[in-house]
Amino acid sequence: MKEYARVYLLDAPFCIDKPYDYYIPLQMRKSVGVGSFVSVPFGNGNRQKLALVFELIENADGKQTKPI
Repeated sequence: MKEYARVYLLDAPFCIDKPYDYYIPLQMRKSVGVGSFVSVPFGNGNRQKLALVFELIENADGKQTKPI
């Protein structure tokens, strides 16, 4: 089962419009899929942002990730 979601933030300005990886907690893995809308902590203040999952991946290439 995939442990990470690659998401695009909704309402992101052009300068940060890129995909971000987030860890999917075990209890949420069955309900999160491609096309799901999720709330993610973003930035140093961990402000909750709405994001769209566009890919599920097995690892985050050694990057430290925050949970959805």
